[in-house]
Amino acid sequence: MITTFYFSFANIGSLLLFIVIICFLIAWHELGHLFVAKKCNVYCYEYSIGFGPVLYRNKKHETHFCIRAIPLGGFVKMAGEEGVADDQVVLDNNGQPVDGKRILGNQHCGKRALILAAGGLMNIILAVLCFYITLVYSGGFSKMKHNNEVYIVESSALESLGMETGDKVTKIVTYTEDNATNVETYDIKNFNDFSKAIDSKKPTKEDQVQVITITFNDVSNNNEEHIVTCTRKGYYEVDGEGKKSVNLSLTKIGVSQNYQTYEYNALTAIYGTWHFAGYYTTEVCRSFGQLFKGDMSGLSGLVGIYETVDDVATAADVTFGAKFINIIYLIGAISFSLGFFNLIPFPALDGGRLVFVTIEAIFKKKVSPNVEATIHFVGIILLFALMIIINVKDIIGLF
Repeated sequence: MITTFYFSFANIGSLLLFIVIICFLIAWHELGHLFVAKKCNVYCYEYSIGFGPVLYRNKKHETHFCIRAIPLGGFVKMAGEEGVADDQVVLDNNGQPVDGKRILGNQHCGKRALILAAGGLMNIILAVLCFYITLVYSGGFSKMKHNNEVYIVESSALESLGMETGDKVTKIVTYTEDNATNVETYDIKNFNDFSKAIDSKKPTKEDQVQVITITFNDVSNNNEEHIVTCTRKGYYEVDGEGKKSVNLSLTKIGVSQNYQTYEYNALTAIYGTWHFAGYYTTEVCRSFGQLFKGDMSGLSGLVGIYETVDDVATAADVTFGAKFINIIYLIGAISFSLGFFNLIPFPALDGGRLVFVTIEAIFKKKVSPNVEATIHFVGIILLFALMIIINVKDIIGLF
């Protein structure tokens, strides 16, 4: 696995594609802020892609365009965005006073809210466009069922025992034959419960046998309750370095996540795109919701995103057209997540700043700039901590 890790990061094509995608999405996001700010006649000092030292600066226009050394972010610097004292004179890029009407803090709440939300909305608009292209090419999408229905693989162990796709698993009892007194019982509400139950006694050595008793409602027999028992045995697989490891998956017994399929053409995909976007929104919300339970499996940082880009770009036995569409979908997925995340009402994010604008609109009084700055600073610290944890999780997953 270590060899694979270093090979991935040595894949210059994937790395360049990753950087291009991230920079493009950041530029698109910040372009939303810039465009709406200009329409609202707010003075903008700088439109910058990246952080850190300036590599390139164009000073020909009122707003300077900059490319900075670290391509992992971006910003639009506006006049008075950090708050301005009553007697403070705000200067432009040429050292001249900025008209008070062009200072962000002097705009009414509606305009400021629109400027703050514009970046995230631009990302979501781009995502919807990418989703439409993907649906037209693929002809539809499959929606994951978050219930206890399962998909049964043809000619599998479970099919031979009478289970079929759509059956609803209600309980699992499992143990290993060499430790039959250590029995675990699980109530099943969704496929995640199923996976956790099966893997709780997963064989960890060669020839160790796991016994799995499944209680389910038979979909083709008026949901009548049935009980079946199957087994799976641990076995060694040898990787490219000659190392042996026990490798098992749920498909070894013939079960996987169940999906509902929707088909669309170029015309109906207009509706289907919003259908898919709604479904994708619920999945993103579900992943963020799991965070509060300490489960980060549904979240990825830059390392995880790079790994996904690398997998898509280097996929074998995939035509160029299919690979291109997969990249389009990936851009849409990342763009949607970026827009959604930025609009969450959390300090330091655009959504967090929108909360303060909303408070001002309701109570007709601005929150103290010092108080707001402190809250955003705490938010930045928490966000950086979360980013570090998620990226460490992604790095560990590579091994």
